[in-house]
Amino acid sequence: MNLKTEKKNIFINNKQIIIISIFFLSGLVLDGFKNYFYAFLFFLISVFFAYYKNIRIKFDSFLFLIISIFLSDLFSVYFFDSFASFITWLNCAIFYYYINSLDESQSAMFFKNLKKFFIYFCVLVSIWAVVCFFINHNFYFIGENPNYASLFITLAMFCCFLEYNDKKKKVYLLLFIPLSLSLLILNSRAAYISLIISFIIFYNKNKFRIFIYFFTFILLLFLISHKAMYYLFKLDDPKAYYRIDIWISSFKAFISSPFLGYGSNSFEYVFEKFKFPFFDGLSYYNHSTFHSHNELLNIAVENGILSLILYLSVIYKGFIYKKRDFLYFSFIIITIFSLFDIVLRVPFIKIFYFIVISGLLRENVKFIKFREVSFLFILIILAAISLYFDEKSEFKNYKKTYSQISSYNRYRNSAISEYMSYEYPLNPIFPFENAKFYYVSGALDSAYDMAQKSLSIEPYFNNALLMVSDIEIKKGDMEKAYFYFNRINFKSENYNFYSRYISDINPFIYAKIKNRLKGER
Repeated sequence: MNLKTEKKNIFINNKQIIIISIFFLSGLVLDGFKNYFYAFLFFLISVFFAYYKNIRIKFDSFLFLIISIFLSDLFSVYFFDSFASFITWLNCAIFYYYINSLDESQSAMFFKNLKKFFIYFCVLVSIWAVVCFFINHNFYFIGENPNYASLFITLAMFCCFLEYNDKKKKVYLLLFIPLSLSLLILNSRAAYISLIISFIIFYNKNKFRIFIYFFTFILLLFLISHKAMYYLFKLDDPKAYYRIDIWISSFKAFISSPFLGYGSNSFEYVFEKFKFPFFDGLSYYNHSTFHSHNELLNIAVENGILSLILYLSVIYKGFIYKKRDFLYFSFIIITIFSLFDIVLRVPFIKIFYFIVISGLLRENVKFIKFREVSFLFILIILAAISLYFDEKSEFKNYKKTYSQISSYNRYRNSAISEYMSYEYPLNPIFPFENAKFYYVSGALDSAYDMAQKSLSIEPYFNNALLMVSDIEIKKGDMEKAYFYFNRINFKSENYNFYSRYISDINPFIYAKIKNRLKGER
């Protein structure tokens, strides 16, 4: 190796270390890029890579995935929300094709630097998690969801295992201690599952070893204490079982718009239309989520069946990667996490995921084939068909409506609520706004029907109970009036607009009806 080549390699090495350092540190400081500088980040990375490297874009499944998502987002009624998410996909594409454009030695050097930085970065995160636990301080890493940190710590743990297995250096055993301790503190079931599967894959050549490890794990489950079992598997947390219901709701949403979906970042609004009842002590529908907690379902709902097929095509190529190294197990662990949690909704993690995938898929396709051109035309035709038959063009943001119906214009409130009742049939606020309008207008039968519709969704809707009780008094049915009046729940909730609206009660009307019922007795 001559001096010129050596200097070039040193420059490339230093450049890569700078890129990796900036990526991880900015991801941590900027909250995983969740809410900050999407367009700026895209512009900055584009200019940087364009200056240092000519990125070769190949016609593969990933490129068509980006095109499919673009079409879905282009026709989304939440275009600006979807566009912000699409910027993340563009960042993934830039990193993906940048890694694919590196030659073999540069790629090896990049991932070697990435692995080193990644291990020590995660060790620092794990130490901070342990410190927060002992000083009773809230641990925050990219978000309050512990699975964000658990994902990286799990990756670092298995990476340390691979390094120790390969080099037999005791330093990796020492690093394993804070990593494993912090993982127990964060207590992520996805982490446990991904570690077990990763070890099984690692030892798949020795079936006897697999049996021993599996038998030992089962034995530990029986020997472990009752409290530890409840802690590890969160058996006493009712929210731990939400996912199945969310997945069922996601499937309903997917069936309603299967071709192009509703657009990226639309799941929160879609869920309002298809969500399941869950009683929290006051209401049944005061819960929401902005992700399906399963990346496959989330892509199906937001971007449609075409994007899902292309996404599966991309990750399938990762699964058949032959080497069992840092890249492969990073891919396996992140993929498993993405099937149970919202980790890939964080741009920082999604970009890292596709950096890993780009290292696995390094074939160079430099020409376009007829079948790819044909597939692109099929995408466009299906998009047109989907738009023609799709009836989601009136899909609206329910949160913005709350501020609109807080005005004193009863006619306007009723008109908005009538419209939104069709968009969000599981929201009791909108039919009750109509009930208020009919009640004031003297149309008591219509008011009664609308209030009953609200109560069919939320049986403990206080003001709806008051209205129905009052109308029953006017009808002369005191028995029913008592029945509805006695169901009023004085548990006040100020968690959000929905809970306040449901638990609120008009004190003057309440006192009036109470005195009227007392007088009848």
